[in-house]
Amino acid sequence: MSSAGRRWLPLLVIWGQVLLSAWVYAERLPENAQAWSLTLLGVMLGVPAVSFVLWLLSSLVARKDDDDSRSGDLVIVWGLVFMFGLHAAVLAVAARLLSSLHDAIPFGVGALLAGLGVVFVTLEPGSAMGIRTKATLQSREAWMRAHRVAAALLLSGAVMSASSWFLKGPSRMVMVIVPAVAAVLLAILYASRIQGRVASEGGTEPDSNFRADSESTPV
Repeated sequence: MSSAGRRWLPLLVIWGQVLLSAWVYAERLPENAQAWSLTLLGVMLGVPAVSFVLWLLSSLVARKDDDDSRSGDLVIVWGLVFMFGLHAAVLAVAARLLSSLHDAIPFGVGALLAGLGVVFVTLEPGSAMGIRTKATLQSREAWMRAHRVAAALLLSGAVMSASSWFLKGPSRMVMVIVPAVAAVLLAILYASRIQGRVASEGGTEPDSNFRADSESTPV
């Protein structure tokens, strides 16, 4: 797919969210629930609005970094597809097709982490959508190793989060959130120290050409 086509794909996903809202409102909502209110407006258009804002912000970041990478666009699309699934779950509860969002959260978070883990392996070195620390921007080897470890951590967090579906009450949310947050924090911590590990193992020295290609300020 061309670069222009990839840029428009997120908008198609967002438009799909709006169309799903229209279909549920017209075909699935009981007549006594179709009176417009702030609550109904939030249910129908809340997630599409948030998705649009997230797409807009990510596009501004990519433009600032002059990042035209296929994998960077894939991260954005995957995030919006996750939002689409969240929107579908919200609408299913509103249409009384699903008893509670709590039943879908473990699988939703697990799917999000698993998708990001797969995407992280494909990220081009220096991508605006990756983990940009001073260490990962020192060399291509440091970038690739940090993101392979991050992918493994995210996939592990995905399995742990999804496996909490059988739990009930607050313990379910704890077992969903804790592995997800731990996976992200450990990935960032490892990425911040990766260059020293690469050097100690006889890896490549810092690559000045690679750093020159990454103009954004690292975290």
